[in-house]
Amino acid sequence: MSLGRQRLLFVLCAILVVGVPFLVYQDALDFEFLNYDDDIYITGNPVVQSLHYRHLWAMVSQGYFRSYQPVTLLSHAIDYAIWGAQPRGHHLTNLLLHSANSLMLMGLALLVLRRRSSVWKSAGSAPGASAWWIPIVASATAALLFAVHPLRVESVAWISDRKDLLMTLFLIPSCGAYLLSRTTDRQRGRTLWYVLSVALFLCAVLAKTVAVVLPVALFLLDLLLLLRERWKAESRTMLRSKIPFLMVSLALGLVAIVVGAGHTMSRFVRDLSFLELLLVPAYSLGIYLIRTVMPLELTPVYTAPSLLVLAAVTAAIVPSIVVLVRYRRRPAAQYILLAGTAFLLFVLPTMVGIVAKAGIQPWADRYVYFASVPLFLLLAGGASVLLERRRGRWGRLGAGTATALAVGAVVLSGMLVREFLPVWSSSDHLWRTVIEDSPELSHGYNNLGTVLMGRGEVRAALPYYRIAQDRDPSAPGPWYNMGLAYTQLGVTDSAARCYQAALACDSAFVDAYTALGTLALSSGDAKQAHRYYEAALLQDPSYAKAHHNIGILYYQRGERSEAARHFERAVMSEPFSTRALLSLGVVYSETGQHQKARALFRDAARLGSSEARQLLAAEHAAW
Repeated sequence: MSLGRQRLLFVLCAILVVGVPFLVYQDALDFEFLNYDDDIYITGNPVVQSLHYRHLWAMVSQGYFRSYQPVTLLSHAIDYAIWGAQPRGHHLTNLLLHSANSLMLMGLALLVLRRRSSVWKSAGSAPGASAWWIPIVASATAALLFAVHPLRVESVAWISDRKDLLMTLFLIPSCGAYLLSRTTDRQRGRTLWYVLSVALFLCAVLAKTVAVVLPVALFLLDLLLLLRERWKAESRTMLRSKIPFLMVSLALGLVAIVVGAGHTMSRFVRDLSFLELLLVPAYSLGIYLIRTVMPLELTPVYTAPSLLVLAAVTAAIVPSIVVLVRYRRRPAAQYILLAGTAFLLFVLPTMVGIVAKAGIQPWADRYVYFASVPLFLLLAGGASVLLERRRGRWGRLGAGTATALAVGAVVLSGMLVREFLPVWSSSDHLWRTVIEDSPELSHGYNNLGTVLMGRGEVRAALPYYRIAQDRDPSAPGPWYNMGLAYTQLGVTDSAARCYQAALACDSAFVDAYTALGTLALSSGDAKQAHRYYEAALLQDPSYAKAHHNIGILYYQRGERSEAARHFERAVMSEPFSTRALLSLGVVYSETGQHQKARALFRDAARLGSSEARQLLAAEHAAW
């Protein structure tokens, strides 16, 4: 068959793999920013709101929100530089990344299928003269099903899950480059592909540290693509080739552990018994596989299952693994075990978090975005083998039936995506869905109350905060938010009681101390306000808001040096806080340090402070 026809089919399939996700997910372009980490990563994150070198250095030199992901932050910063605070452009980037990932999955599947076919032929055990179109069609079908699978909705429609999209963007070509480095004949070509693979892997880990498990997955790829008799002969080479990958994993894995200290424990993880914790790994593996095959009843936040459900899923998954291990010498069982092991590798970090009772959300659809790639590679391989073996028996009727089944699966999956997609359209819709699906959780009520507060519907928010308190009496957040609501309504006594209740739940909840200090200050008790701010600093000596507020108190008393000291500490903790920069600049200006003051005003002006821009304009200084 001519090379031109192969290329034409590949191009047509690639257009489908890229275009179909755009058709299915196009409504996401009109979605809003959510008060579900979008405010933390983007709209309320000054670090990504400029591409100034100081912002870029901050992305690389420090963690953010208990994680180290400079590549992801850079992606958000580029989006913000282009689109500003318009969510449409940010959603467009997510959709472009997802389409690119789907296309690269098709390419990787095709590379693996062709490599595996060459291994069969070299061993004299090829299943037959392969029809030229089969690997292309099988790879495209698997990529399409990946692209429009309902489990992808969360990652595509939620801007804050950019990290999974970016990690996959680098991991898939890293695997492909590694494969080419192992199969290319010329030594120079092998070296270039290998260096590219390591570089892409580094970028993936800098996007999301879960990627650190890739070296083990590459070892599984070696096992898949080498004949058994070559495993022992090339085992040392395989191990040596993983050393650079392991060094990256170790270094950035340690960084992630240090930066990630202090994760809040979720209620449903906290309440798991020892027996339930033992069942969690098998349950997690089983439930993700079940949702991959039957993506029904998906929801943004999953609750902990009952012991009966844990036991039932475990009872289903464990015997299946035992059977596969029992028949591991059969090729089909080997491929399933390898794909399942690779899947487990990338889900494993979330399981460790559950068993260690750390992390906020134990189960989420986004956790299997890249983890499901091996499963769809397995699907491509299975489809290829099935088409190859049945090609002569089926004839045209069989080929038409196979095509109809594939198209039907893609259409059905796309319909399920369209049904689930609107859940992520707005914060209001998101949290009402969580309340409907999981009424026992406090998260939905608390966050919906915050949505209503943001719209100015303060009294309407209060009942939701009360329900959130009933659902989880030990959570300080609903008490604190209710205090903010009462503060806006001018009911200061009730606000103070709510802040105290938040501290009773968590004595280290520094925002509550600051809020009590602000209440005391509004009533004219500056000394009591100072005591509350100092109490906050006892819990967190680097807490910028408390330092800033104490600095204001010293400034009002005319103690400029003490005010400057606390403003400097605030700027040190939050170098992109316009309030702290402006306040310190004012003190420097009044004490004759005009050059330092202008530098701070320029920083604040670049971050959008209109007051800083006015001060610079009054001095005819540029920013």
